[in-house]
Amino acid sequence: MFGDGNQSRDFTYVTDIASGTIAALREVGYEIINPGGGGEPVSLLEIISRLEALLGRWAQLRHEPIHKADIKITLADISNALRLLDWQPQMDLATGLACCVNWYRSNKPSSAEITLP
Repeated sequence: MFGDGNQSRDFTYVTDIASGTIAALREVGYEIINPGGGGEPVSLLEIISRLEALLGRWAQLRHEPIHKADIKITLADISNALRLLDWQPQMDLATGLACCVNWYRSNKPSSAEITLP
């Protein structure tokens, strides 16, 4: 983990980003449209903790210095996506994380570094 893990991100589930990208194909002129989570940023430590709970095992963290270009908090302003495209994310974080864990369990990645119970 780079830094202390308190960096926060506005996580967005992949299907929400895909549907937002498809919605953005609509002709709306020259506007900045930012499909994203649009909610409260969540720390990397919180994501790790939630994944540990879903997996029933502890992460083995290796701490590294934070990268000088890292940003402390990211948060998507989805107001234009909502106003121009009638788009907003549908997947909440808890459900999205559970879906990711279930997908990995079902698809058994070939990577030797990814092992799930």
